[in-house]
Amino acid sequence: MKSTPIVSRTKSTGVLQNTATDSRDVASERRKKSISEINKYVEDSIATVADLVKPSVQRRRVIAEKAINSAIKEIEGHLGTTKERSTSTVLKRTFANTDPEFDQKRAVDSILALCRFGKQRSKSSSANGSLEKDLYLPFADFVMLVAQHTLSAIKESKYSDASLILPYWALDFTPSNSDDDTKIDGALVVCSAQENVKGQPNPDYRNIFATVEFKRNSTGRMDPFGQLIDYTRNLYANQLNRRFAWALSVCGTNVYACLFHHDGVRASTAFGHRRQWI
Repeated sequence: MKSTPIVSRTKSTGVLQNTATDSRDVASERRKKSISEINKYVEDSIATVADLVKPSVQRRRVIAEKAINSAIKEIEGHLGTTKERSTSTVLKRTFANTDPEFDQKRAVDSILALCRFGKQRSKSSSANGSLEKDLYLPFADFVMLVAQHTLSAIKESKYSDASLILPYWALDFTPSNSDDDTKIDGALVVCSAQENVKGQPNPDYRNIFATVEFKRNSTGRMDPFGQLIDYTRNLYANQLNRRFAWALSVCGTNVYACLFHHDGVRASTAFGHRRQWI
């Protein structure tokens, strides 16, 4: 009887340790399998993928075009006036502000830093160069800036049946209801257009609309797909009614849209987020 509590604690600790080890092993095996499936299932550089995300309803298409044109105009309007700013300074200030509430001024500075990502990194030593994390918050700010302009366009058109796509504010996290400990870089979620534009809390695979993977270089084009395949497996396991899923691969200065469907993955051609004259 006296030894029972001791045996119980030892056994319990062992089970927890084994569980943690098993979880890491499972995640490792899944990642290896996902990487091995890239050549088999991924169709690369499909130009028509981007067209599939465009609204099919004319009224929605007008709102979407108005919103993105307005966002682009705002960003480009700041390029000349803030060209002399140091990218590293902007990023440092951005990362110091972890408030998920949308801030238009901070967002523009953050996005300009994203535009300069490749140029800034090329001037830096490898020890001080931009890392994948340099892309996290600028990307989230860009999504929120577009959402803010979309919300304005929705209100102006008095269109009631609309939603916004917003980022989770958490970065490099394991979503709730994941069946392993794998972390993802970022994710997007669909929200009501009645909500304020802000980073969303509590990332959960049951609600994720699209996963996002960041890589610091534009080379290694296929590298993120293994991870996105792994993330999307968990998404499908939690959303049984999903017939297809979206994901984004941000590789240095290029962005690729990925469509996961019933028999494979289609990846778009590159969208460049850096203007050469910046």
